[in-house]
Amino acid sequence: MRIKFRHVRTFLEVARTAAIGKAAAVLNVSQPAVTRTIRELEEALGAAVIEPDGRGIRLTAAGEAFRRHAGASLAALRQGVDAVRAAGAP
Repeated sequence: MRIKFRHVRTFLEVARTAAIGKAAAVLNVSQPAVTRTIRELEEALGAAVIEPDGRGIRLTAAGEAFRRHAGASLAALRQGVDAVRAAGAP
């Protein structure tokens, strides 16, 4: 399985909010959709990225490592899309 833009975006929002429900509200998707997306990401990575923490979640060591790179990757993708749009691609 490939890691897709939605996996990274969802993961970063879950990491930021430390809650599946809050991330779902921000992303305007259901909680099961967020959970499914995180599970798909974990399957692609071969490691758990979140774990329960009281009423929320926290990142695992693998999740912390992924977050350090995921934010920069997402920013680079957005810059690439902006550059293509600015170039007037059909």
